Amino acid sequence: AYAKFLDRHGGKSVAHYRALGDLVLTRNAPDMRAVLEQAAVALKNPRLLLTVREMDDRALMASRPYFWRAIIHPGQSSLNHFISFLLNAMPRSLAIYAPLYLVTTGLVHRTKL
Repeated sequence: AYAKFLDRHGGKSVAHYRALGDLVLTRNAPDMRAVLEQAAVALKNPRLLLTVREMDDRALMASRPYFWRAIIHPGQSSLNHFISFLLNAMPRSLAIYAPLYLVTTGLVHRTKL
């Protein structure tokens, strides 16, 4: 149930959250390489897979912020991702909050309705 909630309202799949969680926990290059390869396969991102395989260990560890962005919003700048996420989140949040506000308003103001 929680995974479905994250899929719908977080705008990302469970695979995204799992990949980011695993990336945060890596402390060395071999572990990071394995996590990123798993993430590339799970997210169906061949470009990420090729990038990981081409880098040496030192460059891989130095590029952690790049990989974070490549998992969260591949092919988009941070600003573009923020704007598109915000625009897509409005209808998702409206589906949750509109009924909630309508029901509570109806209960509180039922004598005036």
